[in-house]
Amino acid sequence: MKKGFTLIELLVVVLIIGILAAVALPQYQKTVDKSRAAEIWPLLQSYKQAVDAFMLSAGTDFVGDTSLLDIELPEVDCEFSFARHDCEFMHSGEDDQGRRGVIWGSFEDNFGLGITPDGRRFCVGEAEYCKVLGFTVDNGNTYSWGTEYMEN
Repeated sequence: MKKGFTLIELLVVVLIIGILAAVALPQYQKTVDKSRAAEIWPLLQSYKQAVDAFMLSAGTDFVGDTSLLDIELPEVDCEFSFARHDCEFMHSGEDDQGRRGVIWGSFEDNFGLGITPDGRRFCVGEAEYCKVLGFTVDNGNTYSWGTEYMEN
């Protein structure tokens, strides 16, 4: 009596493992992307507060030179499953009361995460990028590098 597995049995096992991997990998990538985005929110909030403090104390508009701020911004990994270029902290426009929002993202990848002047989080970019991170409400603002999506 021979011991071991037949070729058919080995092929069935490899097929089952392949199917499981094909199902699990996209979900794993979504989870990793969400955790990377979660790392950004506290940094964006600190950046926004530093920009607001600078504008209040200097009495002038913030022009994007982060060395003028009272915080040290760390380098943050921007390797989402859909964004491979370097991301950077940027300031965005003011609302009608002169409050400024901030954004972090990559123009090359048409993707960014931001905080509005009133503290709401948003995503700018392709719909599939933002929906992976839980942003599903299209608020109607469209920019050259994507549409702005808000959280539910």
